[in-house]
Amino acid sequence: PVERECFMPELNGEDMSVTENENSITVKANGFIYEFDAKKGVISSITKGNKQLIEKPMEYNVWRAPTDNDINDKEKWKEARFDRTYSRAYSSTVTKESDRVVIETECALTAVVVGPVMRMKNTFTIFSDGTLKVDIHAERNDKMPNPPRFGVRFFIPESYNDVEYIGFGPFEAYKDKNFASYFGKFSSPIDKMHEDYIFPQENSSHCMSEKVTLSSGKDKITVLSDESFSFNASVYTQEELTEKAHNFELEKSGYSVLCIDYDMSGVGSNSCGPELLEQYRITDTKIDFNFYFTAE
Repeated sequence: PVERECFMPELNGEDMSVTENENSITVKANGFIYEFDAKKGVISSITKGNKQLIEKPMEYNVWRAPTDNDINDKEKWKEARFDRTYSRAYSSTVTKESDRVVIETECALTAVVVGPVMRMKNTFTIFSDGTLKVDIHAERNDKMPNPPRFGVRFFIPESYNDVEYIGFGPFEAYKDKNFASYFGKFSSPIDKMHEDYIFPQENSSHCMSEKVTLSSGKDKITVLSDESFSFNASVYTQEELTEKAHNFELEKSGYSVLCIDYDMSGVGSNSCGPELLEQYRITDTKIDFNFYFTAE
């Protein structure tokens, strides 16, 4: 067994600064600079020193590249426009305390025509040591189909190409398909984590994870949570895996794409068998999820 790590930011009381305008909130702490998009309710930029830690704004994420077994669900997902969602914030407020800055936002994950998929009240806490904690409190639109996943997506520089994680591995593991894997501590180059299916589809998620670290030499980015999560690290985006019909057509994204999921739907057997059992779907209407983002 691997001992579960307990994480606490180092509250060192160093100077922190906050700059706010109509569109954004900028927080500086211990060499980190966080940019928060007040219109979208997401972290849009993270830098440490002169290094960008994310290349694109963080995204809330409900889409996955349909698997062979999603044949009966994928059209429902597309009708709900899970593949075309975007976030918008209705309000964002910032509070500075002695050892942290707290940003609270009311926002929604929505899509044109169909309306909100998720309504959220989220909190972004930046501690004095530069650690970010994200608390997501979401309410799912239960008039829509069960989504294939719910979480966030980061586009990390592609130089962060070594992955170490504590969770189910070394093979892909889903909540209904994980007997080939086991809980432990694993490491792999990111391009070796991709399962090369002839027909590109969702692959290589790792359920029941506790921590994942992406490294570029001595530089490290770590995401961990107080509770288990599912993650996927890939050189390909879910859009690329969705659009391409054959594995030889795939083009790398130019990023190390890191998905941190509150939950990932099971992969089932519906291409030639029964529909996915209810217990392996995402049926929660109210979701509470948190994680820490750190770098060294």
